[in-house]
Amino acid sequence: MAKNVKNVSTEKDDEEIQKRLDVKKWLDSEQANKDKCGSYIYCQYCNKDKKYPCAYALKKFNDKKK
Repeated sequence: MAKNVKNVSTEKDDEEIQKRLDVKKWLDSEQANKDKCGSYIYCQYCNKDKKYPCAYALKKFNDKKK
């Protein structure tokens, strides 16, 4: 088994993560009667210039926890 293999996600993975986070954010926003964008703990790493900003933020957040 390779020791130096990094956990690298593909653009397809990022797209899927983004879709799931978008659904969660939509449902949470409807329940709260307000836009929940920017309210999650990982949002501190958001970069709106990225193609999948929520997925990017979540990955950065998880990387910082390690």
